[in-house]
Amino acid sequence: MAEQQPANSHLAAILGGIVAVALLVFLTTGGDLGGVKKVESDADLPKIVSPTTPKDADNTGTR
Repeated sequence: MAEQQPANSHLAAILGGIVAVALLVFLTTGGDLGGVKKVESDADLPKIVSPTTPKDADNTGTR
């Protein structure tokens, strides 16, 4: 008797092919999908704000 394949084997092959193509596209673009911006100078980086310390606190560095 010939074995019968499940009906969803074609669906699994199609989904596997789609995942493989998506992975291939992602790897060939270097993982830069989604519009990643390249940093070319310090102006491209976000500003960093240091937290302010209270003026009346003793800042001795010990706990």
